[in-house]
Amino acid sequence: MSVTRRSLGAIAIAVSALLTLGACANTGSDGAPLAEQQDLKVGLASLPINLDVLQNSAEGKIIGPMQHVLEPLVKRDGDSFEPWLAESWENPDDLTWVFTIRSDVKFSDGTVLTAEDARASLRRLIDTESPLAPLLAAVENIEATDDSTLTIETKTPLGTLLTTLSQILIGQGAVINDEAYWAKPIGTGPFVIDEFVADQRFALSRNDDYWGPETKLDTITYIGMPEEAARISALSTGEVDIIDGVSPDAIPEVQSLDSVTFESVPSYAIQYIWFNSSREPYTDVRVRQALWHALDLEQIVSDLYGDQASVAQAPVPQAVFGAAKLEPYTYDPELAKELLAEAGYPDGFSTTMQFSSSTGVPPFMQTVISYWAEIGVTVEPLPKEQAIWLDDLLALNWDMNVQSPSVTSGDADYHLGRLYVSSANRLGYANPEYDALVTAARESVDQQERISLYAEASKILWEDAPAIWAADQTANVAYRDYVTGVTIDAGNRNDYSAVVLRAK
Repeated sequence: MSVTRRSLGAIAIAVSALLTLGACANTGSDGAPLAEQQDLKVGLASLPINLDVLQNSAEGKIIGPMQHVLEPLVKRDGDSFEPWLAESWENPDDLTWVFTIRSDVKFSDGTVLTAEDARASLRRLIDTESPLAPLLAAVENIEATDDSTLTIETKTPLGTLLTTLSQILIGQGAVINDEAYWAKPIGTGPFVIDEFVADQRFALSRNDDYWGPETKLDTITYIGMPEEAARISALSTGEVDIIDGVSPDAIPEVQSLDSVTFESVPSYAIQYIWFNSSREPYTDVRVRQALWHALDLEQIVSDLYGDQASVAQAPVPQAVFGAAKLEPYTYDPELAKELLAEAGYPDGFSTTMQFSSSTGVPPFMQTVISYWAEIGVTVEPLPKEQAIWLDDLLALNWDMNVQSPSVTSGDADYHLGRLYVSSANRLGYANPEYDALVTAARESVDQQERISLYAEASKILWEDAPAIWAADQTANVAYRDYVTGVTIDAGNRNDYSAVVLRAK
C-alpha cells in the first residue's frame, strides 16, 4: 500500500493530537506539571481501631478515611442534598420515603449495588445501637421493594432523615453482619483497601472501575502519628503531604514552615460547660446566668484560640444547619454578683467540674475557673478516666461538665433534639415549650420551617442557660504546596479523592 502526501498529513495530525493529549494528561487544570506518582500520605493524630462504620457511625477518625471506600445514599450540599447512590427520592406522604438506587453502580468486586445493600446497612446501624441509631428512632420499616427501590416508613414525619442518611455509608448487604467483612470492607467508592493496621496505617489504592467522578490519585496512605510534634516534623520534611487537627499553640510553627499551606474553616465543634440543673445551686437559673456573665468570652476565646475560634452565638456552631444567631451574654461581673445574691449566694459557693482525663487538663477550664474566683465561686477540677467520666455524665453524677464535642451530623437536631430535650435528661434540665419546638422541627420536611423552629428553641435554651456555649471552633489542615484540590470538612471528615499532586 502506498502512502500519499495527504495520508502522511493525516498521520502527522493524529500523532500531534496524541502527543498533545499525553502532555495534557501530565498537567493540571492550571497547566502545571503533575507528579508521576500520585501517592498521597496523610498524617493523623489517631487512626481507627476497626473499620466498622455502621457500628461506629459517629467516629470521624473512621468515617473520614472510610468514605473513600464506602458511600452514602445522599450527600449534603450546603443546606440541601445531592443524589449519590440514590439517584432520586420522593415522599408519597408524610410518613413514606421512596429512594431509587442507581443502576450503574458496582462494588469493587463487581457485585451490582441494590436496594437490599442499603436496607441491610441501615438495619445493621439500628440493630447494633450505633451512635447514630437514635436519629432513626422514628423509622417504622425499611424495605427493599425491588432491586432499585428502597422504601422507608416512619412513625412520625422525619425532616432529619436526609441529614442522617448522608452520614451512613453503605456496605454489601449479603455479608454486612459478618465480622470478616469488616476486616477489609468492599465498597462502591473511588478507592479500595490495600492494608489496615489498627492505630498505625491505612492504605488505599484507586478503584479503576469506579462509577463516579474520576480521581487522579493512585493511592492514599493514612499514617497514625499521635504526637503533634512528630506530625509537624513529618510535614516539614515531606514524609507526609497533609496533616490535620493542628492545635492553636502549634499553628504559628506550622505557618512558618517553607512550602506549607495552612487553612481552616468554621467547624461543627463547640466548646461548652454544662450545669447539672437537678443539683443545687444550678437549679436556679440566676446562678447559671451569673456564671455566664462572669466570663469575658471575647478575651478568653481570643487568648486561647486566636482566630481559630469565635464566641458562640447559639447552642450549636454557626457552621451547622439550623444554627440561630443570638446575642452573646455580656461580661458583667457586678451583675453576676447581684444574680448570685438574689439566688441566696452573696458570698459565692464551692463546686466541682468534671472532665475526661483523656483530653488532658483543658486550658479553657483553667481560665474560666480563675474568672469565677473573682465572684466568689471556687471550682475544684475533677479529672476522670473516659469510661468513668461517661458513666457519671449519663448518671448526672456531677456539678459541672466541660467538653468540646462535634455536632456530628451537621444538623442542629443532633444536639438540640438529642441532648437538651426532657426525655434525654442529660443535664437535669426540662422545658416542655422547648421540647415541643424541637419535636416540630424534627418532624417538618420544610427545611426553612425547621430553621425557624430551631431559632425559637435556641432562644429558650439561651435564656434558661442550662449550659454556657462558649466558642465555635475551626477545622484545619496543613499541606505541602504541591498538593492541590484540598477541601476541609467542617466535621473533620476530609474527602481527599479530588486531590492532585503537582510535580515537586
